[in-house]
Amino acid sequence: MVAVGGERETPGPLVLERECCRGERKELQQAERRRREREKGLLCRRSWRGRKGGCLCVCLKGNPSAAHGVQRRVAACDCRWRACTVQDVVKDIETELRDCYEETIDLSREDFATMILLDAVFIIMVLVLCSSANRESHESGSADQIFFRPFKFVDVVFDMCLLENQLPFFILEKLFELSNVAADPKNCTVSKLTSQFLHKIMEELVNEKNCKKINSEVLHFVDFIRKCQQPTGRRSEERKTTIVSAPPATKLHQSGVKFKDPGRNSLFDVSFNEGTLEIPQLTIHDRTETLFRNLQAFEQCHYLSGNRFVNDYISFISCLVRAPNDVDVLARNENLKIMLNSDEAVSKLVYNLDKENVVYKNSFLWGVCEDLNSHCRKRRHKWKATLKQTCTGLPAEGDDHKLKQDHEELKN
Repeated sequence: MVAVGGERETPGPLVLERECCRGERKELQQAERRRREREKGLLCRRSWRGRKGGCLCVCLKGNPSAAHGVQRRVAACDCRWRACTVQDVVKDIETELRDCYEETIDLSREDFATMILLDAVFIIMVLVLCSSANRESHESGSADQIFFRPFKFVDVVFDMCLLENQLPFFILEKLFELSNVAADPKNCTVSKLTSQFLHKIMEELVNEKNCKKINSEVLHFVDFIRKCQQPTGRRSEERKTTIVSAPPATKLHQSGVKFKDPGRNSLFDVSFNEGTLEIPQLTIHDRTETLFRNLQAFEQCHYLSGNRFVNDYISFISCLVRAPNDVDVLARNENLKIMLNSDEAVSKLVYNLDKENVVYKNSFLWGVCEDLNSHCRKRRHKWKATLKQTCTGLPAEGDDHKLKQDHEELKN
């Protein structure tokens, strides 16, 4: 290797540079592997293994480096549970824990307790260290290579929201109460820490206000997110039709419908009043599909059609978004925040999520769909929009953005 001045560098820096490049290549390869796995729809990263039935569990044999890191963290925090033998606590409720999983877990009592304990302690420490009260003080010190490496925090958050990685919430609460972590006034409860933890990445799905909606026992993290998004108001009335769908966003615009982001705490608080459709802003990114698929899968296994809020919401959004032009309409009105590379990618993502979904008559959005269809059936709304365009020489509010550009070109 030749330096700037033309002199050959010493072998020492060459070796160091080669090692540095090798490390950079490894990081790039890991990032590329994560991207390919997300494109294929894989729900787990290779550094994690969800056992059958679902639990966040590090594969100790398959990934020694990850196992060593987690064991080091658990060992460092072991003093927090000295007051009692926590492994005995897990053994005491072994039957209840095993019953939480669909398939039989072929592990001995000792190994099963160790696995549950490892998972639970790791999750609790993630919640504590990443809480708003502790994260700043923790980051001010030496960097933690388990939780605060690039991509690590985001990866951990989304891995903990996959169905196959779920750990029963009651074991987290029980172990948390037995530790001296709970004695710290900054830590409150597991539910409070979970809210703070998920809010960092899923602000629109989890925040302090919508967490107050949780009025029943939480099963796990996926259930926690779903309960945070329960719609606040549901219209009950006699319904004649069984299945109903909403018109696409472009058609609604052409019929004079105004779109608005009401800034509500729940994504599901959708309403239509006096010609204005209020839809809280939804952020679309490369992990949206995986997150909503897990919420859908959980909902379809545990709830009847009348309580499938996630399913109903996705079906409603897919009715509005049937083409890239529909995405553009919603994005310009701030109902969608796009973090993908194209409107076409967004419409494809929504289409894939909505496969085999149907909005039934007991859907909480059934009334909104009916009102939108009724609005579009009244031709006077479209005539009014057309008249506005004819009289002012400008496209009516909601017409395609391209028409406005064409109008400006004609004026010039």
